[in-house]
Amino acid sequence: MQEQVTRRRALQLGAGSAMAVYLAACGGDSGSDAGGRVVFKTWEDHYLPQQLDEMRRQDDISVKVSFADDNLTNFEQLKRGAPFDVVTADALWVPEFREAGLVEAFDPADVSTWKNLYPAARNVPFWTEGGLTTCFPHGWAPHLLYYNPAEVKTPPDSWEALLDPAYRGKIVLLKEPNDIMAKAGVATGAAKPFAMTDAEIERAKDYLIELKPNILKLAQSGTDELRAWSEGAAVMSAILGFDLRVKEAGGPEAKDVLPKEGTIAFADAEMIATDTHDRDLVDRFLVADFQPEWIAKRFLKYPHPHFDEKAYKLLVDQGHKELADRMLYNRPELPFDSDQVALVAPPPNQTAYTDAFNEVFGA
Repeated sequence: MQEQVTRRRALQLGAGSAMAVYLAACGGDSGSDAGGRVVFKTWEDHYLPQQLDEMRRQDDISVKVSFADDNLTNFEQLKRGAPFDVVTADALWVPEFREAGLVEAFDPADVSTWKNLYPAARNVPFWTEGGLTTCFPHGWAPHLLYYNPAEVKTPPDSWEALLDPAYRGKIVLLKEPNDIMAKAGVATGAAKPFAMTDAEIERAKDYLIELKPNILKLAQSGTDELRAWSEGAAVMSAILGFDLRVKEAGGPEAKDVLPKEGTIAFADAEMIATDTHDRDLVDRFLVADFQPEWIAKRFLKYPHPHFDEKAYKLLVDQGHKELADRMLYNRPELPFDSDQVALVAPPPNQTAYTDAFNEVFGA
């Protein structure tokens, strides 16, 4: 089985919050019999420790965080009965969870913070079911190419440019097999990068075989990415905001470019697990979690766009409009424009994706 690496660890600058406890899928402290506690399977940018402290003090809601792996692993864990109350998933993975009966559809009117969302996020066809919603939209970001201008004089403006022998041993990718395969699909003209045909998968694999000598490493985490950048990587494929994380960490300058062939993007959301032990508590948690003041603070910590319009207005009032607009916070419709980005989705032929990746990089 492919090694699973969480995408959102690209957002993690340190080892992580001590409050975040990994729960084994079929073991460990489930938390399901604890009144007033929500078990939250999510990524690092979906909460702040100080916010969880405030929830406990002011709202009497205790939150136990389990760091999310990739979408497939989260899906399999929940299917095996992992005791999660709220689970985060990307874009077109949400319908997959719903069709499997793992998450509930709910009335958005039950969650007062729903009205704070941009209309573009409240009316996503694959996130709606009749008059109900299958998730609470959180945020999004495209994957861009970042380069060190001190090392790279001609910006790599395409995925094809990464094959240049001048980049030998200089490129870093985050080790997320499906995403790497999809990026190779974009590079080679696949019609649907997350649903490639056998022929398109072969072309994507050939691209990765040619690219492999240029890859310094497949990063296991955000810390690993930043370390590689400081130790000589010249080109990085990372989500929007990598340059700001590098700057905060004191690393070499990173400039971004959108590849001319297009790119992939995530748009994620919180889902309510069907087997949640306390639905009323979960509704209260979603209200507390999506307070605009905290969304604005999370944006400043992890700078990528959110779907909360009220938080955007707060950021503007606080003098952060230039940063927010640069991070595309004011473009909530963009992730749903299939001509611009390919949203992360479950490949219908997952085994073929896994096999192709492993044939290039090893199991």
